[in-house]
Amino acid sequence: MDELSPFISFTEKADKLINSTFSKEMIGKTGVYLTWEENIQKVVHISPNEEFIDAFVLTFRFFIQNNDSISIKNMSANFNSGIVNKDIKKKFIDVKTKLNDYLDTDTMFDIGGVISRRNILEIFVYGELSHMNPSKKEIYDTWMKNEFMAPLLQFEFKLVLHNALKFIKYVSDLSTQVVLNAQKSHNKPIKQD
Repeated sequence: MDELSPFISFTEKADKLINSTFSKEMIGKTGVYLTWEENIQKVVHISPNEEFIDAFVLTFRFFIQNNDSISIKNMSANFNSGIVNKDIKKKFIDVKTKLNDYLDTDTMFDIGGVISRRNILEIFVYGELSHMNPSKKEIYDTWMKNEFMAPLLQFEFKLVLHNALKFIKYVSDLSTQVVLNAQKSHNKPIKQD
């Protein structure tokens, strides 16, 4: 049943994200509040702290880095295997398309050009949190130097993570269905480590 391993691993990692402190705090009161007092601007950022974000991104990377068998891209091949029924395959293709459409949507930010959600995700993950890609790091540092824009961009990044998790949760549910269907067809439980 090695062909089920990616589905089981995907669900395990997704559960870790779903149950993370970051995920729980994003459901609560979050936001960015702007105030002006006598020509002094103030930005108040209410959302999960850096430690929670770092912990979340550590696991989140499994889903976006294509060197992992459970990345969304690599799961395409898994969902295209013979053990997955057509209905589940179609649902996976649909949700993957919706995720890509969401990530490719422009944000309200125009810093030398309109910035997409995918661009924000990549700049934060590969420019600061997970890797140090020099060109992405340079962009990240430039963004963070702007005291007014930095909290807005940080919050947008957190929203992108939170919304991407909804897609991951859906794929996790599909993965669970694949495993359950395999159990039924083999008429025996599949051991999960």
